[in-house]
Amino acid sequence: MIKKLEKIRILFLGELISSHAQSWIDLLKPEREQFDILGFGVPGSPYPQSDAFPMFMKNLNLINSNKIPLLVQQKLLAYVLESYRPHIIHSFAAFPTAELYTSVIKRHKGNAKWISQVRGGPDVYMNCHKEKKREILKDMFVNCDLVIADNEINYHIAEDLGAPKNKHWTYGIAPGSGGLDLADFSDAMLPSKSKRQVIWPKAYEGYESKGLSVLEAIKIAWPKIEGTKFIFTAVNYDLLDRLPFMPKEIMAHVDVKYRIPRKDMLSLMKQSRVVMAPSLLEGIPNSLYEAMAAQCVPLYSPLETYQHKFKDQENVIYARNLYPDEIAAALIKAVNDDTLADKIATNNVSLVSKIANRKNLSKSLIELYKNLAN
Repeated sequence: MIKKLEKIRILFLGELISSHAQSWIDLLKPEREQFDILGFGVPGSPYPQSDAFPMFMKNLNLINSNKIPLLVQQKLLAYVLESYRPHIIHSFAAFPTAELYTSVIKRHKGNAKWISQVRGGPDVYMNCHKEKKREILKDMFVNCDLVIADNEINYHIAEDLGAPKNKHWTYGIAPGSGGLDLADFSDAMLPSKSKRQVIWPKAYEGYESKGLSVLEAIKIAWPKIEGTKFIFTAVNYDLLDRLPFMPKEIMAHVDVKYRIPRKDMLSLMKQSRVVMAPSLLEGIPNSLYEAMAAQCVPLYSPLETYQHKFKDQENVIYARNLYPDEIAAALIKAVNDDTLADKIATNNVSLVSKIANRKNLSKSLIELYKNLAN
């Protein structure tokens, strides 16, 4: 229990360079003076260097190095736990964070409450089917004090593996980044008034999203959407090698980008008509919430983790990732049907305010930390 006038000490564990982790920690800003915050990274993940995050202990930067053996990393964490004595340990992701550090947390957490925040599809939804990783997940869910998930499926898996419902955050599902500041989208326009522009924020070949089927879909749809500008972001080399085979008249309307800052992505979304991200595996993508707030038409795959939450033709246009014909048909509809596009955008502005409002999540999280500390 915290003493009078004592700050609540929170140790954040994980890939702290992640924009999601930084954005989540920033939820404490309204009552920042009540918290003492320390970060501890995972191997290979550096600490943020920005002055906007002065809460991270810079003199422990060595712990992010891949050159330091895991045993040393774990002993360093044990030292931090015993010397810092956090009231709350908040870990980001099961893999690699809990995989590396669950044993240390169990032995050295003292009276601290451990919040395990799991993310997306690959973190739990996919790994729970692998025997060794399932055991790691079970160990984490049994020993943590609270689970925060960004989709209902992960809560169900947590319960199956030993985290009963009283370990689930009563807030429910929480966007991994802590939600959206809706004021950032005040200048967004209806699709019928925005640029004839499509953003593809996951333009890569990976196990969670295949890019070649999307390229094929664009070729199929092109005669009916000719002149539409495409912005490909997060492009990887597997996809880049295929772009020379795309028709030149299409590539003349394509802007290829790699990783771009989140504020730049939001700016692009607010000027665009469609955000497309057909995937094979996801939680609830943050880009989907952002597309909704930016009044774009979201073109996503009907995945188990969110299909029940967002309705086809009302909140999104669904198309399966490996089916170019479906993606092409969805593209044609999203680009050409003003009535449908504006209806979807209007529905989403209202919905996203209810389910991903950053102010509401911040208030609930601060209350959670206070309750756990006491």
